[in-house]
Amino acid sequence: MLTSSYPRFEGDIAGTFVESLAVEIARLGHDVHVLMPDDGTPRRAGSPGVHEHRFPYAPHDRLRVMGYAKALEGDRRLRYPAYAMAAPYALAGFAWLERLTARHGCDVVHAHWVLPNGPIGAAVARALARPFVISLHGSDVYLAEKAPPLGAIAGWALGAADVVTACSPDLRRRAVELGAAPARARVVLWGASPERFVGREEPARRLRERLGIGPDVPVVLALGRLVYKKGFSYLIRAMPEIRRRAPGAVLVLAGSGVLAGELAALADQLGVADAVQMPGLVPSTEVPTYMAAADVFALPSIADDAGNVDGLPTAMLEAMAAGLPIVATDAGGIAEVLADGEHGRLVPQRSAVALAEAVGGLLAAPAERARMGRAARQLIEQRLNWAAVARTFVELYREAGACG
Repeated sequence: MLTSSYPRFEGDIAGTFVESLAVEIARLGHDVHVLMPDDGTPRRAGSPGVHEHRFPYAPHDRLRVMGYAKALEGDRRLRYPAYAMAAPYALAGFAWLERLTARHGCDVVHAHWVLPNGPIGAAVARALARPFVISLHGSDVYLAEKAPPLGAIAGWALGAADVVTACSPDLRRRAVELGAAPARARVVLWGASPERFVGREEPARRLRERLGIGPDVPVVLALGRLVYKKGFSYLIRAMPEIRRRAPGAVLVLAGSGVLAGELAALADQLGVADAVQMPGLVPSTEVPTYMAAADVFALPSIADDAGNVDGLPTAMLEAMAAGLPIVATDAGGIAEVLADGEHGRLVPQRSAVALAEAVGGLLAAPAERARMGRAARQLIEQRLNWAAVARTFVELYREAGACG
């Protein structure tokens, strides 16, 4: 696997879904090597059964801007240094990937994100006559659509792939428009690990204490990078009405990003600053505790003004694994997973009114919350878990022509 985002240290949130997939494929008895850019952080012990490799491409920290969500500004445009480092990244990535693939006798090359990794993976797969798989995650396709030169490069890589996977039908459609062969493009939904989200009652109680939230206070949790496509401003705008419907309710908006100051100012302007807690970036190891401390999970994703949209947010799948009812919009692949009235509520994008009605209604209906939460967790346990997703990918590798 070639990826530009992957956990680098304990609790790192970067590319956790890539790690989950790699670990589960290794558990099925396969030898998995993951190649990622070196960003200067200390090496960690690594994941069970997965061989991690880092390739250097820049001589100084200030130039290590590729990957780990550092190349994009607000998830809308590439930062200028990323243009300068694209060629060194590609050349170093090719050299390392070719050497690793040949040395370890890898049967298949799997690139995550068509940009920047698809062309590198395609070139190595062609040079060594290996099957080639690309997985799309959202922002990579958005970048390819926005800049014709990038679109041409992405289109070549997609056309060279034996299998292209997308985490939503919308993403698959856009990949085909860029150059993926329709017969080779598949929708593969991501998953979560339900075993991570059990037995968190005591840590959740301590977390509420730490945040100054009483045991009976209704808590709405939203979690993600603070960028435009997450739609968090609409959720904050919904808070006055949510508190009218559920007095004392608190929104815990966890994450970091360029909009942190703007969102805090909006809460203050609306008079709900005391009801909006922003604890900052939450390590992946603490996500289960935050989920256990909440009553409702909110995901107000939008197609932002620049046209970028989420694929299938990992946070929603993890909230479902935690047994939380979900209030979400129909952006990206969300509606492929979340059934309105069964696992939570689906509402229109950019509607604070609809968010307030749905969240407030669930906070006032504990039996309904419990029913939806059970159904959500059951879906993860039965279908959308990483073990099942890994089996699907192994079948796709075989379909692409990999042996074993």
